[in-house]
Amino acid sequence: MWQWVLRRAGCGKSGRFFRERVRIVIATKNSAGWFGEILHAYRKLTIRPLVLLDSSSADGTEELLEREHVEYAQVVPEFPRVEAIVRLIPNHTDAQWVLRLDDDEFPSHALID
Repeated sequence: MWQWVLRRAGCGKSGRFFRERVRIVIATKNSAGWFGEILHAYRKLTIRPLVLLDSSSADGTEELLEREHVEYAQVVPEFPRVEAIVRLIPNHTDAQWVLRLDDDEFPSHALID
C-alpha cells in the first residue's frame, strides 16, 4: 500500500516524502504515563506529530505536551471516546496525506525511511 502512495505522490525516497507531505496525527486522552517515550522516538527521527488532545484529559498529558514543545490542539469529541477525535482531524490539518495513529503506536522504520 505504501509504495502505491509514493508512486501516486510522485516521490522517490520515502523518508523525504514522509517528512514533507505526510502529517502524523495522534489522538490521545490521559496518556502521560507512556506518551513521553513515544514523543522522544519521534523527536529522534525529526518527525513532529500533531497531537489532538481530548479536553477531558486530566492526568498531566497537556503539561507533558507543553514541556516537550509538541504541537497540539485540545478538542471536544462528540462522545467520550478517543476514536471520536478522528472525525475532527480535518479541522486541524490541511495536509494532503494523514497517518492517524493511536498514542501507543509508532510507525515502522521501513515506513518512514
